[in-house]
Amino acid sequence: MNRISFLKKHPLTITWISTSWNLLYGIFLIFLFVTQSSWWYLALAGFFLTLGAGRFLAVSGRGRDCTVMRILAVMMIFLAVVIAGITHLTITGEINPVKNKILTIAQAAFVFGLIISAVINTILSHRKNQARMIMIRNLSLASALGAMLGLERTMLGTFGQSGANFNMQMEAGTGMLVFILLLFLAYNLYRASQRIR
Repeated sequence: MNRISFLKKHPLTITWISTSWNLLYGIFLIFLFVTQSSWWYLALAGFFLTLGAGRFLAVSGRGRDCTVMRILAVMMIFLAVVIAGITHLTITGEINPVKNKILTIAQAAFVFGLIISAVINTILSHRKNQARMIMIRNLSLASALGAMLGLERTMLGTFGQSGANFNMQMEAGTGMLVFILLLFLAYNLYRASQRIR
């Protein structure tokens, strides 16, 4: 059995793997919070652990699909507001993660895994246009967006100059983009819940 046919026949198996990876990344961020004493990592850990709980809800099959979709839509709106708030506070306070190249590389490896998961789940959701796959796709995309935002901040803090004008512009622009895309994913889930109700 080749990899493509495995993905087609076992989409939820792949999703359980990506859910575990999501939760593992959240735990890794808690470790960074403890070792680096940066509140940014704790906030990001909360973001990913919340998404991990959402993935579990979507994969477990508990509850009606339209109800679960609406719960996830509200969760996306909450996470969008959290991202906006965190970005504002870190920019105005000029808070950057502690410079550590090894931890930055480790974080990049986690982010790479989350992006691959998002791509796979997006492909599977188009091939299997089912409610659960739509939920999983949106959660994977939200996870990839948050991971990219977190990695950008870490890289700017590690390799950039704290408080530099370019850093502030990048953080503000990316934070706003992630905020808008999370709201779009929430709207997409709500519209999907109306179609299947």
